[in-house]
Amino acid sequence: MSHYDSCIRRTELAEELSFVQTIHTEISSIMEVQPRVNSAVIPKCQGRVVRLVGKMLAMNPATGEALIEACDRGQVTVLVSQGSSLAQSTGSVVEVIGRVQPNSVIGEINSTQFDEKWDPEAYNKMSHHPLGSPGYGTMAKPVKALVIGALNGNFKQALIKINGINAKHGPFDLLLCVGDFFGADETDNAAVKELLEGDISVPVPTYIIAGRHTLPKPVLEAVENNGGEICNNLVFLGNSGVMTTVQGLKIAYLSGTYDAKSYPSGVDQAPDQTAMHYTETTVRSLSSSGTGSVHGSTGVDIFITTEWAEGITQGSAAASKLPEGTDPRSSKPVADLAVALQPRYHFAGSAGVFFEREPYSNRGSAGHVTRFIGLGEFGAANKQRWFYAMNIVPLSQMESSQLNVKPPNTTTCPLPFGNTSKKRALDEVPDSFFFNNAGARGGQKRQANGRPPPRKYVCHRCQQPGHWLEDCPVNPKELTRTPPEKYVCRLCNVPGHYINDCPHADRNLRGPKATDTILNRDAGQCWFCLSNPALEKQLIVSIGSEVYLTLAKGGLVDWGGHMLVVPIAHYTSMRQMQTLDGAEGATAQAALAEMEKFKSALRDMYTARGDIMVCFEIFGGGGNADVMRMQHMHLQLVPLPADLLPDLEKVFLEEAAAEGLEVVQDGRLPDAVTAPYCRVEIPATEQTRVFVFRPSAAKVEEVRKLTLEAAQGGRRPPRVMNLQFGRKVLSTLLGKPDRINWKNCILPETEEQRLTEEMRRLVKLG
Repeated sequence: MSHYDSCIRRTELAEELSFVQTIHTEISSIMEVQPRVNSAVIPKCQGRVVRLVGKMLAMNPATGEALIEACDRGQVTVLVSQGSSLAQSTGSVVEVIGRVQPNSVIGEINSTQFDEKWDPEAYNKMSHHPLGSPGYGTMAKPVKALVIGALNGNFKQALIKINGINAKHGPFDLLLCVGDFFGADETDNAAVKELLEGDISVPVPTYIIAGRHTLPKPVLEAVENNGGEICNNLVFLGNSGVMTTVQGLKIAYLSGTYDAKSYPSGVDQAPDQTAMHYTETTVRSLSSSGTGSVHGSTGVDIFITTEWAEGITQGSAAASKLPEGTDPRSSKPVADLAVALQPRYHFAGSAGVFFEREPYSNRGSAGHVTRFIGLGEFGAANKQRWFYAMNIVPLSQMESSQLNVKPPNTTTCPLPFGNTSKKRALDEVPDSFFFNNAGARGGQKRQANGRPPPRKYVCHRCQQPGHWLEDCPVNPKELTRTPPEKYVCRLCNVPGHYINDCPHADRNLRGPKATDTILNRDAGQCWFCLSNPALEKQLIVSIGSEVYLTLAKGGLVDWGGHMLVVPIAHYTSMRQMQTLDGAEGATAQAALAEMEKFKSALRDMYTARGDIMVCFEIFGGGGNADVMRMQHMHLQLVPLPADLLPDLEKVFLEEAAAEGLEVVQDGRLPDAVTAPYCRVEIPATEQTRVFVFRPSAAKVEEVRKLTLEAAQGGRRPPRVMNLQFGRKVLSTLLGKPDRINWKNCILPETEEQRLTEEMRRLVKLG
C-alpha cells in the first residue's frame, strides 16, 4: 500500500471512529428518560442521566470542574467534558445534560446556554425525582426513534451503519427518513433489487417519504402490490397524511418539494418526470387532518418533510452557527403546515446541514413547543450530521403539565402568518397507504380534467403507457401476483402472497386497530390479563409482585397440579421480555426472576409427591396488533410420574419431527421477537436440560402451500406452530390422548375452586 493510500485509509478510519463516538454519546444519553433536577434530588439520581439548569458560578481549570447554582439555589459540581464550551460560560445560565456519579457530581455529556431571563422558581417546580410523581417515572414508556436525513440511494451502506447502531444501542422502535431514501433514477440498480428480494436487511421498522424524486419503478410496483410496504421493515408512507404508530406516536408527513407551476394546478408540471412535487390540494388536505384533540392535546408528535419551513431561522441564535452560504431551500407551504399541525418535532433535510433550532411556541391551541431539526445527508462531502436519536413519549400519553413545559430558551413562532389552507375541498382525503388504497404516486384520482398522463408514464398494473393507473382496463383481481422468494406476509407471517392477497385480509391491521399497543390493548381480548373482567379468578392460587400463579383451565392431571405462571404485565413471549430495556425492561427482568422462584416452589411440591416437573412455553409467532393483544406469555408447569423421565426427551423429539419442528442446537431463543418457538425444560441428573423447537424450512414451505389452497377454498389457513404441541407430548406420555384438547378436561367451577384451595395449601411460596 502506498503512502498516499495509507493516509487515505487513516483518514477513513478516523472518520469512522468519529462517527461511532458521536452516535455512542448521542444515543447513550438520550436512550434514558432525562428528568429535570435541582440540587436536592441529585443524590437520589446516581447513575441516571439528568438535565440540570442553573447559573455557572466558577470554573476550576486544574480539576476540570464547574460550579453551578441550581434552580433551588443549591450548588452542584459538574465534571466538564474535554473541549466543552461550558468551560467558557462563567456567569451564564446553562443547561447541562449528564450522568450523576456516586459522589453526586454530574459528568457532562452535553450543555447549552440559556436565556439570562430564566425564572429559577418556575423551573424548580418542574424538577422531580425521576421515580416519583409527578416526574417522568409515572409516564408511559418513551418510544425510541431514530430520524435520518436523505440517503440518496446509498441505503446499502447506511443500513450497515444503522444495523450496528441498533445492535449496540437499540432496539429502536422506529426509524424515519426525511428526503430521498433512493436515488434519482434507480430502476435498474442492483441494490434496489437486493432490497426488494430481501438480501439487504432493514433492521428497524422504517418509514420513508419521497424527497425531490419519485420512487424507482420497481419500488413503486412493490408499494402498489403491498399497500405501501416495500420490503420487510420498510414502508412508504405516501404523498401526505397523518399516521399513528402502534406505540401511539402521531406522525404527519409530506412527500416532495415545492414547484411554482405544479403547486396551484394540482398536477405535476415539471418536465423531469422523476421529480416529486406536492400540490395545493395535498397541502390543504393535510393541514386539516392532524389538529384534532387527542386526550385533550392538539397537534402531532412528529412532522417530517423534505424542505425546511420558510422563516425557521428567524429569531434563532443557533442559526448564526450555520455554515456560511447555507441555502435552507425553505418552503412557505411547509411553514403553513407546521403552523396548522403544531408538531412537537419537525424534521427536514433540504439544506443538507445539521441545525437544531431553539424551541418555539405554537400560535394555535397547542400548549407545547415545537423543535425544528434540520439533518445532513448520508455520505455527503460536508460531513454534516445526518441522524438524530430521541426518546419521545406520545402526546396522547402525557400529562399536560409535562407536555406544555416551555424551556427557558423558547422563542416566539418564527413562521410567517397567512395559511394557504384556508378551506378544504369536499372531495379531498388524506393520501396515506395506512388509510386508503389510492395510487402510489398520489391519493387523489388523477382525472386532471381528462388530461393524459405524461409521455414517460407507465401504468404500474398492466405495464402499458397511455392511461393512468385509475383508468387501467385490467381488473386487479384477475392478476396473478407472485412476491419475491424471500417475501413473508406481515399479516399472517407466511410466504407466498402479498399482504393485500392475504386470506386474513378481512383482519387487515392498517386501520384504527394499528394504534393498539401492548400497554393499550383491549383487556377483554386477553385471557390472562388481570384487568380482564372475564378472567376466571377462581383459578388463581397466588399473586406476586410481577407474576401470578394459576391452575390451568382443563388441566392435564386430576389433582390440580398442572399450573401456569403468568406475568402480570402483558408480554407476548419470553423472547420479547428479554429484548426490553429501560423501566419496562427492569420490570420484565423482575418478572422472569420471580417466575424462577415460583418454579422452584412448584418443583419442591412435585418432588414431595414423587413427581418430576416439565416446564414449557409456546409462542405462535407474529408481531401484528392481534398477536400483541391475544398472546400473553405464560409458562406451563406439569407434574409427571418420575418413571416417565427416561422416555421424556425421546417422545418430545419424535413428536417434534412429526410436527415438522427442528431443534435449535444451542437452546437459544430466536433472534427475531416475531419468530415462533417452543421452549421446554426437562429435568436431568445434574441440571435441567433446555430444548428449543422451531418450524423447519420444509414446514414453512408446507404451510405456505396449504395457505394458498385454503385461500382458494375459503378455508382458515393452518398454523406454522401447533400451540398444543407441549400438551400433546405430555398427554401421550400419560397415556391420555383424549386430554390433548383442554376443552375436553374442563371441570365444574365448584371443583375448580376446591382444587385452587388445595393448591394454596400445598404450594409454599415463602
